[in-house]
Amino acid sequence: MAVESRAWVGFRGWISTAAREGGDGCDDSGVRSVVVVEGGDLGCARLLVLLRHRVAELDDGTVVHVSTSDPVAPIDLPVWCQMTGHAYLGTVPGTAVPTYAVQVTATPAATDPANPWRRAT
Repeated sequence: MAVESRAWVGFRGWISTAAREGGDGCDDSGVRSVVVVEGGDLGCARLLVLLRHRVAELDDGTVVHVSTSDPVAPIDLPVWCQMTGHAYLGTVPGTAVPTYAVQVTATPAATDPANPWRRAT
């Protein structure tokens, strides 16, 4: 069972917070919170802007599931995570749209405000 709330945000993306049962990292009630960023068909640059904005609001250790049909996402997301210090956890199985897991770090490296795929100078 999943409980989910959704909010429309810029760049045609949905952000939802879902509580999922079972698995590692669950609290005492057996429910694990996962933040879901639904990127739809956003290309790399716009997806990274959306993701950067969302992870900036989250606590250290939060897991984010990024769903997107962008065919370059499985290449770009791990590289972006390595550059910023967030942890790329891999693909999320059993989803209709390709979904990738990222774990938020408390002290990410800053990226260029206009170009999230570049480090800030």
